[in-house]
Amino acid sequence: MYRGELQFFLLVLGIFSIDFLKDRAPHFFDFSTLPPKITQWELDSCARTISIQTVVGGLPPYDFYVFKQDLLDSSNWQVYRLIKEQLPQISGLPSGTYRVKAVNEGVSSPSFSTNILEVSFPADPEFEVLGATSLCSGVSPAIALQLAHSEGPLPIRWTTQVLQAPDEGEVLGHTTIPIISQFKISDTLVNTGKTLAKVSYQLQALVNGCIRPAGTVEVEVNPQARIEASLSDSILCSGTPFSISLLPQSWGAVPIQVRWSAALLSGQVSDLVKGGQLTQPALAPISQNLTNRGTDPARVRYTFYPSFNGCDGVAESLEVVVLPEPQVSPQDDLISCAGEWISAPEFTSNFWGDSVRYSWVVSDSSLGLSSGSGDRIPDFLAINSGTGSKRALIAVTPSGYSQGIACTGPPHTFSLTIRSPLVIEEELSNYAGHGVSCAGAADGKIKLHL
Repeated sequence: MYRGELQFFLLVLGIFSIDFLKDRAPHFFDFSTLPPKITQWELDSCARTISIQTVVGGLPPYDFYVFKQDLLDSSNWQVYRLIKEQLPQISGLPSGTYRVKAVNEGVSSPSFSTNILEVSFPADPEFEVLGATSLCSGVSPAIALQLAHSEGPLPIRWTTQVLQAPDEGEVLGHTTIPIISQFKISDTLVNTGKTLAKVSYQLQALVNGCIRPAGTVEVEVNPQARIEASLSDSILCSGTPFSISLLPQSWGAVPIQVRWSAALLSGQVSDLVKGGQLTQPALAPISQNLTNRGTDPARVRYTFYPSFNGCDGVAESLEVVVLPEPQVSPQDDLISCAGEWISAPEFTSNFWGDSVRYSWVVSDSSLGLSSGSGDRIPDFLAINSGTGSKRALIAVTPSGYSQGIACTGPPHTFSLTIRSPLVIEEELSNYAGHGVSCAGAADGKIKLHL
């Protein structure tokens, strides 16, 4: 027999003999006198669980001590847990280094330096969250995870919960992915309501083969910014002050902002402010006083752009038509003699609209014309019962009407003069000294020198 074969035979014989004696002759090999020792176990690093499967030595039932190493002093071990259970499963251990020792029941001061099982669970990785946590409606948060100080996203899964639903609406587009299959949350979140909504994502990431909880990310979803203007499309007279108040119709994470502009579409106006910026809580009214400098209506469009922290909302616009100021055509002064019928000329106006009427005020109605209104001054009989000319002033004011709006223009003033009639106060037999002379009986004419 060769030497190697002999050694192998003796080894097999020795192992067989030990097993034989253990099973049939315990009084020859008593393991109960040996201290207990964990010989078989199962370790789940992801769940941080130790399952004790076999203990050799000692007398069951056993007690198990779990020691934890001080993070700041590697030589310092503290009792972390005492387990009175036969072959326990030690679960839910935080990260750190542990020693597990089996002892006979009742041993209160075990040594943690011999017959121990030492295991380590690494600390939870530090995650960096990529993406946005405050969104405009209709935008994706694009949330991804990566390990701190490293590049590249981790595989993730997530569940979603609506923490705060918006008033008069809901949050659409959020998903739950139960399988580790994605690297980014690409949900498109839509807020159909009027107020802020909040959605939470509970994340888990796959790190070194283990699924680790990665925390919760809360995402704010702003509603679409909406406003309402106190003024609708309007027709105004030239020089009429007006104001536009803006009333928020939705409320987000930050105060609403409104950018506005004013554009002249047609005509000529002065004093037009081209635009500005307004912010809550004081959305000051937009005050304007537009003067139409032309003869045609002027059109101005106001457009309002609301937003929440860069989230553009629903733009609103309105148009204001500024009517021209009615002007009456210039009139020449009127001069007439008492007793004559006077036909005043008809007035004309530049006003664009449905109709124009005039009102006139006469400073002295004794001349035959009274104050009044209408399309024109009526014909009247000139009156002057005095011995000299009389004069009155007539102020004519035009009023234009368009779609129920009445615009009044500046008055135009002209004068009315009525001369007195010629009167022969008495008959004279002697015309001398009265500006009367007779050229002679032959021609039959009397010449009056006035």
